[in-house]
Amino acid sequence: MHQIKPHIHLNGNHPSVLAENCGDAYRKLSDALDAMGLLCPHGRDYQGGGDYEEDRREHWRRMSQVQELMDQYKLEARWLQKEERHG
Repeated sequence: MHQIKPHIHLNGNHPSVLAENCGDAYRKLSDALDAMGLLCPHGRDYQGGGDYEEDRREHWRRMSQVQELMDQYKLEARWLQKEERHG
């Protein structure tokens, strides 16, 4: 995943605003990850059929993608905070 690093200048958003937006996205994705955790396939829902193992792998793949996105927003917020201090 490519890190987004805008060119900070006077006509654009202040780095603190962009960092705050990253934080908001991170928190909402964290809430989504919590909700997704409740959807983890359980064996009791597969008695008599279904591909339990494949569905569990897909579930964890989806959760990993959200976590990866959260990690990116955290990195971008830190980069923006540094830009604010040095800009």
